[in-house]
Amino acid sequence: MNLFEGDVELENELQDPVELVDSILALSPAASSPKGVANFDFSLRFRKPGTTQQDLVAGVLSYELSSSRFRLSGRDLNSTLTATENGKGDGVGLAKYLNQNDESFAVAFNPPDVFYTSQAFYRIDYTHAEARLSEMLRPRADLGNTTSEKGSSGMQKTGWDSGSIFHIIDSLAASGLMRSEFPDAEFVYCDDMGTEIADFVCANFDVHRIAFIHAKHGANHHVSASALHEAISQAIKNLSVLSSASAKPHHINRWNRDSRWPGTNIKRWRKGPGSLPERETLWNKIRTEILDHPAGQKEVWLVLGRTLDKDALLEQLTNVNQRNAVTGQVVHLLSSLLAQCTQLAVRLKVFCH
Repeated sequence: MNLFEGDVELENELQDPVELVDSILALSPAASSPKGVANFDFSLRFRKPGTTQQDLVAGVLSYELSSSRFRLSGRDLNSTLTATENGKGDGVGLAKYLNQNDESFAVAFNPPDVFYTSQAFYRIDYTHAEARLSEMLRPRADLGNTTSEKGSSGMQKTGWDSGSIFHIIDSLAASGLMRSEFPDAEFVYCDDMGTEIADFVCANFDVHRIAFIHAKHGANHHVSASALHEAISQAIKNLSVLSSASAKPHHINRWNRDSRWPGTNIKRWRKGPGSLPERETLWNKIRTEILDHPAGQKEVWLVLGRTLDKDALLEQLTNVNQRNAVTGQVVHLLSSLLAQCTQLAVRLKVFCH
C-alpha cells in the first residue's frame, strides 16, 4: 500500500506534528476475515520531524466484495494519528481521512501491472511506455544531489539554500534550470505557499511562451510514486488556469515587486522589467498575450529532486523482472498527466536525475 501525504499534516495524540517514516507499507493477510471481506494487516511507523525515535501503530486494510472498494480501519490508527489539510480545520483520524479521500492511497498487486486507487482498478499498458516516457524525462545530475525542496527560512536570506531544488530552478549560473531551459524569460515569479498555481512561473511575452514549474523533493528513491503523486496532483489541479478564461491565481494581489517569500527577505518577483504591470493587470497581460494567444506556447515542468531516476525507471519498463509495486503507479501517473497536457496543447517536461 502506498500512502500519498500531499498537503496533509499529521499530529499524534499529544497534538505534536509527526511524519511518516515509510510511505510504502507491506500488507499481510489477516488471521481472519468476515464473509465478503478480505482483511490485510499493516503497521505504520511515524516520528516527530528531525528525530530518529519511531512509534508504531497497527491498522487493517479491508477489501469489500459488495462495493469493490478498499477501506482502512483501526482504533489506534484513528486515535493516535489525526490528519488536517494545510493545517486548516479540525483534524480527523487518519483511517477516517483516508477513507474520505481515497485518492490519497493506492494498493499495488503482484504482478505489478494492476493497482487500485480512487475506488477503481487500473491495469497498466506497458506497450510503448519506454518510448513515451523516455522523451518526456530529462535527467540532470544536480537533481540527484538535492538536500531539500526549499531549504531553511530566515529573515536574512535573499536566496534559497544551494542544495535546494528552488536554488537549482532559480540559479543565475549557466547550469541553472531556467537559465538553461528558458534563457530568454522576461518574467519570473515564485508563487509558492498557500493556494499556488505553481512554485514558479516564467514567461516571455515576445515569443508568447510561459512555463508553470512544480518542484518536489523525495527521500532518495530511485522511483518514488508517493513524491511523484504530490507533484502531479498539483500540476493537474492547476491546468485549469491555463485553459479557463476566468481562472486566475488565488493570491494575485501578492504578484508585485515588494512581495517576499514567507519568513525570509527573498523576493517573489525574481525577474521582470519596470514596464511590466503588477497583480491582476499583469495576469490579464499573461492571459491575452500568451495563454489565449494563437501562437501561445504553454508548458508544465515537474522538477524532481531525489525522486525519479530515469535509468532505473526505463530498466523496469524494459525488464519485466525488474518491475515492482511502484512501477505501474509511476507509469500511470506520468501517462495521465501527459494525456491531460496533450489535450490542452500543453508541453510537459519532467526533470529528474
